[in-house]
Amino acid sequence: MSNLAEQLANKKGGLRPTKTQVTTPEGTVYIENRNVDGSVTIEPIPLATSGFVVDTKPDLRYSHILDKVVIGSQDVAHDLDILTKNKVTHILNVATGVINLFEGWFTYKKVEAYDNPEWQIIDIFEECVEFMNRAILSGGCVLVHCNAGVSRAASIVIAYLMKHYGMKYDEAFRFVKSKRSFIRPNVGFVEQLMIYEKKLGV
Repeated sequence: MSNLAEQLANKKGGLRPTKTQVTTPEGTVYIENRNVDGSVTIEPIPLATSGFVVDTKPDLRYSHILDKVVIGSQDVAHDLDILTKNKVTHILNVATGVINLFEGWFTYKKVEAYDNPEWQIIDIFEECVEFMNRAILSGGCVLVHCNAGVSRAASIVIAYLMKHYGMKYDEAFRFVKSKRSFIRPNVGFVEQLMIYEKKLGV
């Protein structure tokens, strides 16, 4: 009868090469190659193999554009502490795939918009702007959010300033950017805001 060492040696000779993806507790990802001879080699995976890096940290940055108008991300819309601290009463949700988490706590309006230059955001300006205006006239505070609070939400707030403050697009854009420096309406939304400016005659 062969001893244990001999049995292990025989087993090792029958091994096939394998590859295993390993993620460390720190988030590092690599491929572990187990060779026929039992040796192991490590192959690092570049961080951006898919063209982007997934960011799992919540984005809780919010910006008061006016005393009663706040822009934020979907994470802000799901943070009850931030909402109550800022006395938010109304939430305008123009994100895709984001639920109204606190139905019954706040007055919601949901219009699923897409951050695509071809998407006709101009078609929802009036209903969104009027929801915001009614919220403010009732003494409330409105949070306008999309997924990141960069393009769609910013475009809606710019449209609000154009309609209810008589600002031209350039002025409204600069005003919102002065309060939230990283806004960036996509090029199609900018063109539609300029069309809206002409429609309003400001």
